[in-house]
Amino acid sequence: MRCAHEYRTAGKKCPYDAEEGGELCQWHVQRSGKGLSGRDLTKMDLEEAYLKGADLSSSNLSEARLVGANLFGAVLEGSTLVNADLSDADISKSQMRGVDLENAKLKYCKAEGTILANSNMQNADLSWAVMREAILTGARLPYATLLDASLVNAVLLHAMLENATMRGVDLKGADMQVADMRGADLRGATLDGCNMRGADLRGTDLKYANLEGAILANSNLQRADFARAQLKNVLIQSSTAQRANFRECNLENADFSDANLDKANLRGANLKGANFDDAILTDADLFNAKIEGIQNLRYAALDDVSITERLADENVRKGEHIAALKRYDEAIATYLDLKNHFNAAGLYDKSSEYYIHEWMVRSKLERTALRLDEDQLKANKFVPYHFPLSFKYRSNRLFASILQIEGWTKWITNRLFYLISNYGQSPMRVLLTSLTIIFSYTFIYWLSGGITTGPETFVPTFAESLYFSVVTFTTLGYGDFHPKSSIQLVAISEAFLGAFIIAFFVVVVSRRLIR
Repeated sequence: MRCAHEYRTAGKKCPYDAEEGGELCQWHVQRSGKGLSGRDLTKMDLEEAYLKGADLSSSNLSEARLVGANLFGAVLEGSTLVNADLSDADISKSQMRGVDLENAKLKYCKAEGTILANSNMQNADLSWAVMREAILTGARLPYATLLDASLVNAVLLHAMLENATMRGVDLKGADMQVADMRGADLRGATLDGCNMRGADLRGTDLKYANLEGAILANSNLQRADFARAQLKNVLIQSSTAQRANFRECNLENADFSDANLDKANLRGANLKGANFDDAILTDADLFNAKIEGIQNLRYAALDDVSITERLADENVRKGEHIAALKRYDEAIATYLDLKNHFNAAGLYDKSSEYYIHEWMVRSKLERTALRLDEDQLKANKFVPYHFPLSFKYRSNRLFASILQIEGWTKWITNRLFYLISNYGQSPMRVLLTSLTIIFSYTFIYWLSGGITTGPETFVPTFAESLYFSVVTFTTLGYGDFHPKSSIQLVAISEAFLGAFIIAFFVVVVSRRLIR
């Protein structure tokens, strides 16, 4: 007599005979602790089989159909389930150490508290599986699919998950220390409170993932993509994150101390309260990053020159002037943010460095803008910001000429500002400029014999010329020497320069003293 088990699938009938004196076969009869150890069950149809607490250790279940089967608390240690179908099965609390589940289907299966340590699940499909508190220590899951699976508080110590598809997976509170997740797809995953200390996340895709409070200390995050991820209060201490992408991430109060962020992308990231003590940020892109309240940036290894400025220089060398303008503008914004941060922190020398770089990039931007044709100038959104005067006449046919004049004027002024005072940061340069002007005019007066005390035959010595140059420059004008009519305009120009330079010197010195 055939087994009378009624499947949830309409119309299906059990292919096995019922047990003697009963209505159900040995597979469907609800009897716990069935002894099936070492059995060869290859390709058997065990759909909805009742195997609760069964001993299936060392059994061969390759290609077996176990859809909807009840394997709660079963023992399958050392069993082979290659290509087996366990979709919608209940394997909770089962002991499956060292089991081979390569290419197995475990969609929608329930595996809460299941022990799968050192198991092989390569290419297995665990989509929508519920595996809360499962033990997967040392498990192999390369190329496995875990779409929207739940592994809350699961243990994945030393697990191998390289190139696994884990979009939307819930790993809240999971222990993934020293796990290998190279190239895994974790987009939109929930990893808050997850411990991934020492994990390998090279090339892992974590866009839009939630890692709030996660531990990533001593991990390898090279080229990992965290774009727009939630990383608030995350611990990335002593990790390697070279070329990692943290674009527009929330990194509030994150700990990056001793981390290597060389060439990392931090564009638009929220770094409020983040700790960068002894972090390496060389070539990191900080454009538009929110760095207010950032901690210990003073001890981080920061590039003096923004990566965007270097890329812009490369664009100029290639003749890509429009791209260069965009990047120069971004570099200016980055330097402004860093300057303001260090100034607010009382690190005025560090603030001065980025103030100088800001002005140097302005010079490059002004010079690059002059290489664009009229149509490009009108279309470029950065030109009106940096050349407001000439852009008022953009509808005028002389627009390009006016902008050329303004551009060259700005560039020449910028270079003079740099040479005279290092953009207002060096009183010594102002002093040296003053001495240069004084001695230059001294030689003019001395060689031309352009000063007199009254008699036309008076020939000034070098010392007398120097004395006259000093009193003219300082606008003291004692009256004992006078410029000849042929040299009066020269003397007036020195007096004008002197008044300007002295006032400028006072401003520069005062600025450094009162800040």
